[in-house]
Amino acid sequence: MTIARTVSETFFFVFSHATCSGVSHTLTRSVLRSATPASQPNRPAALLAGFMLPVGTPKILVVEDDDTVRRLLAESLAEQMRIDVDSARDGVEALHKISTDDYRIIILDLMMPKMSGVDFLDSLRALTEDPSVKAMEKAPAVLVITAASPASLSDSVIRRRSPDVVRGVFRKPLDVAGLAACVKELLRYDPARS
Repeated sequence: MTIARTVSETFFFVFSHATCSGVSHTLTRSVLRSATPASQPNRPAALLAGFMLPVGTPKILVVEDDDTVRRLLAESLAEQMRIDVDSARDGVEALHKISTDDYRIIILDLMMPKMSGVDFLDSLRALTEDPSVKAMEKAPAVLVITAASPASLSDSVIRRRSPDVVRGVFRKPLDVAGLAACVKELLRYDPARS
């Protein structure tokens, strides 16, 4: 097999499978290196590495009715990581956004006007499980933020409400660094999306 054919076949394979499997930039380079004949080590990889981009930027949705908190979270996460951060003021706006875009993580306040975070979680479950309204295969991971005290609303009660999607509970005042670390961890390891 010629080097050009190896490179073009590998290039096609990586790009045709990247959007489905979340192939990373590092994996792309290793696939190219493994397809290179021993006589030309790294030449195709070196040629194509400059053209390879990470596949898709992860998107996060921040759902919070307080404008200041919503803006702070969106700006802080966007600055710390290479992600797209979108925001919504309440559950109704968030439902519209998830119906039109694919989000990896939703940061969700529980107490909001129009539609609470609890009602949003119920709607999210319906979108993935109820055959009459099923609109998505898998719900994004949800990190809950709330001002409710642990005594009035425990973490276990929140997690039991939607055990398949709630991945963490954070109390206000928010530990933004801790929330960002949790987001990074969820983006690093998401077996359902790989």
